[in-house]
Amino acid sequence: MNKVDECGVCCLTYENERRPHALPCGHTLCSACIQKLIKNKNISCQCCRSCHPVEHFPVNYALEAAIKQLTSQTGEAASVPDTVKTAVKSMREAVGTMTTAFGTITTALETMATALKTVNTELGDTRPVSAKSQNEPQTTLDNSVNKPESALNNSMDVPEMAVNNSGNKQDPVISIDKLRRMRGSIKRLLERGVVAVQEHEGRRLRSSLSRSRSSRITLENGNVYLYCLDEQPPPLGAHTVQLSELMGGLDPSSTLAFLDVGWGGSTKGRVHIRLRPDTGLSRQFILLCTGQRGHSYRNTSLLSVWNRDSPGECVRGGDYELNDGNGGRELDALPCVNYRCSGKAGAVRTPWWGYPDGELTAAQFVITTRDCDSGQDYSNVFGEVESGLEMLKEAVSLIDITEVTVVDCGLVLNR
Repeated sequence: MNKVDECGVCCLTYENERRPHALPCGHTLCSACIQKLIKNKNISCQCCRSCHPVEHFPVNYALEAAIKQLTSQTGEAASVPDTVKTAVKSMREAVGTMTTAFGTITTALETMATALKTVNTELGDTRPVSAKSQNEPQTTLDNSVNKPESALNNSMDVPEMAVNNSGNKQDPVISIDKLRRMRGSIKRLLERGVVAVQEHEGRRLRSSLSRSRSSRITLENGNVYLYCLDEQPPPLGAHTVQLSELMGGLDPSSTLAFLDVGWGGSTKGRVHIRLRPDTGLSRQFILLCTGQRGHSYRNTSLLSVWNRDSPGECVRGGDYELNDGNGGRELDALPCVNYRCSGKAGAVRTPWWGYPDGELTAAQFVITTRDCDSGQDYSNVFGEVESGLEMLKEAVSLIDITEVTVVDCGLVLNR
């Protein structure tokens, strides 16, 4: 049994960068383990195996207070040699790594079984995908895509599929043209969440991304949503489409991004942002919504509200590095261009680009929630909110804006 001051998963002592957070099931895990255990917008408690949707898990302040009191009374930590502490910490970290790996393997096996069953049902063949020939699944898709379109499923509860940028071979590969046509079995595969997207290892933008990475694609209300990349491969045997093809198919002059925003333990809504024209700031926003460089806006907090309850009111976020307003370095050197100005609610801009040391925080974004006074506007505008502005205004009314987080993010591929 773990000590009261240790995480139930990694067995490491709670500290400033590893604070205890309470799950709805009653168990407490450290913040680092919670981040590692998030899979497909859900987290499985490693103590009781309860599955919870990703939300704001509050810090267990009562436990922190008890740990501080216990430490001050016993003074036990001071009597342990540093060499022993280091050795124990290393062993606990190893146990934590093994526990996380076991959970990942279990989840992957369950996903594989579900995906294989769905593929066999869809293609009318009870044989395992691994037993089929290389050409047979692709032939089946080629024949089915020319059939009349089936009725569109507009349910929001559509199963998810994966997008991958690893070098792992997947079978078969779906062309971007078939995905765009959304005919026959391709549409049904999208609705059932079978298709995975991959990018070969040689196409990676950063060599530091050593593990397979994947992302979900969902079909929601007739639109195809590409979510931010995760550090996990797609299911074995999943149908795939190249990530580079998806990105190459975007309209550079008008791309639609989205931010899923939540607070108080639940996701409140989705903000759709139209990025235009094709500028360095727009391309940077796309990279941080998809996570192609390893960094993303996912799990970042909104930072502050400017001009609260006044004309020109706006909310700031996007510090993917420090999440406190002091980080968010530009991903690439941004070219000097004349960005447009706007004083309208819904304008999306960067607050610091063009200022001294502005490159250190140029990835932060500001969304205007109230129109400016007549004759006043903001510069460096690279996008505008198409929907979700009312939900942002509700978030601005909260006492502590840092409680609001970007739960997930990505792009809309067909709008």
